Amino acid sequence: MDENAPHVHRESPAEDDHDELARLRADIRRSILDARATTPAPKSGSAPAGGAPQELTAEGLDAFVQANDKVVVDVWAPWCGPCRYLSPIVSELAAEMVGTVAFAKVNSDEEPAVPMKYGIQGIPTLLLFRGGKLVGRLVGAMPKEALRARLKGPLGL
Repeated sequence: MDENAPHVHRESPAEDDHDELARLRADIRRSILDARATTPAPKSGSAPAGGAPQELTAEGLDAFVQANDKVVVDVWAPWCGPCRYLSPIVSELAAEMVGTVAFAKVNSDEEPAVPMKYGIQGIPTLLLFRGGKLVGRLVGAMPKEALRARLKGPLGL
């Protein structure tokens, strides 16, 4: 051991782990705040334009599902890369399926009751409802045509 090397005294190896966890938490918090700053806030009570998915709260989700026969709900978060990949695909399908399937989005960070209620452990998750009942769920990002094909059976398209 080099006697001239500076020595840093630590109480325990766990202290190193604690410092690293604190740095990681700070980085994650910064990333989330940055993502929220660049994501436009939904307008409360606004109707979706041109078949765009309706932004919902936990309170509005049940009413939306009951008001529409066939529903796809995208449970997402702004910091989630696969969610950002899937979002424009969901928007395109919403525009193409206007009048057939109602699409909605729920931000899992802002509405944690929704993932808890439906046992969601990974995002993006698409919840599929038909006649007011949950008939399926799709987890993860996928290409548009694969998603369209996977919606057909559960939604009876």
